[in-house]
Amino acid sequence: MPALPSVPGVVRITHEVKLDTQNYGFRTFWFTAGAPSAADVTTLANAAAAAFTAQFVPLMSSSYVLTKTIAQDLSTATGFVAEVDTNNVGGDAGGGLPASAAVNMGFKIARHYRGGKPKVFLPLGSAAKIADRRSWTPSFVTACNTAWTNYATAIQSAATASIYAQCNVSYYAGYNVPTTGPSGRVKQTLKLRIPPLVDLITGHNAQLKIGTQRRRLTA
Repeated sequence: MPALPSVPGVVRITHEVKLDTQNYGFRTFWFTAGAPSAADVTTLANAAAAAFTAQFVPLMSSSYVLTKTIAQDLSTATGFVAEVDTNNVGGDAGGGLPASAAVNMGFKIARHYRGGKPKVFLPLGSAAKIADRRSWTPSFVTACNTAWTNYATAIQSAATASIYAQCNVSYYAGYNVPTTGPSGRVKQTLKLRIPPLVDLITGHNAQLKIGTQRRRLTA
């Protein structure tokens, strides 16, 4: 598979969380004022790690541990990367959940299109935050939305990184359909956008329904 194209003026933030011996996580994208310096990326990584610790660790089951935060400049193939190692155990002792359970945090963009919308699956919640077999408690959903607002504000307020706003990066659009060979088999492949399409995130909303990160069960 070819390398993904560069995305000028965008930094990717990744948080890694451990459950037992497996690592999981999520990543988001952020506009910057041009290509950031090494110092900017380092500041951003530290700010993101601190924001996660302050906002999400209290909502995270004590079964989970925040182990690493990575900030990477996507402006070029050799953009600066900064990593922050942590060992922050979740503060919610309300009972563990299946590894697949997650908070589905959806994001809004102005562009209309058919297909999946931007979202992340957050490793938050505990048995004490479940209202029924399908849903989180409304108060927990409210807490998650507030935490995301505060998390994003902290990143945008990072001292030197000049972050404009959270964004979404779309690397693919449609499919390539190859000509069938002698076997008659057709295998579609995703069509890469060059350059990638960047959309501003205009809002967020945690879903009341319990999300499912199924790959956690097979990792």
